[in-house]
Amino acid sequence: MLPRVYGGPLNAMGAYMMAPGARLKVGPRGHLYETMGESNGNGNGQSDEDVKIADKANKDAAKAAAKTDEGHAAKVELDRMRGSLKGWLKYRGINDEVATGKRKARIPAFLAAQSIARDRDYAGEQKLADDLYMLLSRLYPVESLPAPDVGADSEAAVKLAMIAIDGKPAEMTPTPAGLFPLVLLAVGGVVLFTITSYISNRAEVQKEKERLACIQAGACTDYGFWLKAASVVVVGYFVWEKLGVGERVKGAIKKK
Repeated sequence: MLPRVYGGPLNAMGAYMMAPGARLKVGPRGHLYETMGESNGNGNGQSDEDVKIADKANKDAAKAAAKTDEGHAAKVELDRMRGSLKGWLKYRGINDEVATGKRKARIPAFLAAQSIARDRDYAGEQKLADDLYMLLSRLYPVESLPAPDVGADSEAAVKLAMIAIDGKPAEMTPTPAGLFPLVLLAVGGVVLFTITSYISNRAEVQKEKERLACIQAGACTDYGFWLKAASVVVVGYFVWEKLGVGERVKGAIKKK
């Protein structure tokens, strides 16, 4: 169980005291720490991916915190977090369906299952589970939440993500307005922006990994490739027809 380091909703930061000019950050396993500047690269043992996620998340959090309407900014960040989680779950679910034979793909189900067991980024999912648990444990009794242990339950991050999307654990009655008012009161704007930014950016990274795996399995289409291919065709047509290349080529053929 993660420690509850925040106080009640007395102010934006609760009982957590910070030095002037410091920034509150959420580490790669959900632990809070203060920093007086940007990420120091790999000096703290983080991977390059973690460093990039941290830098992007803290920039996003600072941008959200600068908004004059904290309530609106919090809603925007929560919606962004939900959208990122939904995107990750979409591609992850497709890959799982391929692995269980529920969805046809270019590779057989048993190979897809082996690929998931070998290549799925469970370490990244563990970090995502930790951050989701940190957020949700401020809103709900911890006994109502799945344990954020991906090693014991490979679906731990998925279960926590579903709660963050739906706004409640399965056995609890939903609140009329969902997750938004609860989280803003319980966590406070500044901390909320930091945690949700980490979750959003981590989920985007996990989504891209699952999307690429889906493309490799033949269950998803690489729309980027087809857009590029289409642009080449359009440019080729323009050069051929509008710039007169076609007429010159036809003329050269006739002369021969």
